[in-house]
Amino acid sequence: MPLEECMFCQIGAGKIKSITVYEDTKCRAILDINPANPGHVLLIPKEHHVVWQLMPDDLVSHLALVSRDISKVMLSVLGVKGVNIYMANGEAAGQKAPHFIMHIIPRQEGDEINFMWQPKKLSEDEMKVIGLKLAEGMKKFVKQEEKPVIKEEKKEEISEEELPKRMP
Repeated sequence: MPLEECMFCQIGAGKIKSITVYEDTKCRAILDINPANPGHVLLIPKEHHVVWQLMPDDLVSHLALVSRDISKVMLSVLGVKGVNIYMANGEAAGQKAPHFIMHIIPRQEGDEINFMWQPKKLSEDEMKVIGLKLAEGMKKFVKQEEKPVIKEEKKEEISEEELPKRMP
């Protein structure tokens, strides 16, 4: 897609009207015009990138830090009880636009937004095969200090006192 045709490149460049809540040289954060909840923000890179996986590392890091800051502000000034940060990379994952978008969604108890799924039942052998494929792929694509090792983790029971306390 030519950059001139990408609506989100145009928004990032300020050529399409939006309510901007944050902007710097690399990204723009705007209010979603069809929000999941009031205050739903779209964080978009100004450069044209279709998916997270193809972005340069410095931009990935920058967007992660900006999304964290926006989340902190939402918790502080909107009085929300939580925040979801959502990315859809690829059509099969629900991506609708041909430009990477990070959704930052303020949450309240009972707001009827559902990110639930039905857990899949996999055998121990299926889990090991998938784990080994991923570990081998990581060796090829990611610089690592040590070889990844698939370990079977022993489940330990913890007491209720050790569980994280719910934030007010």
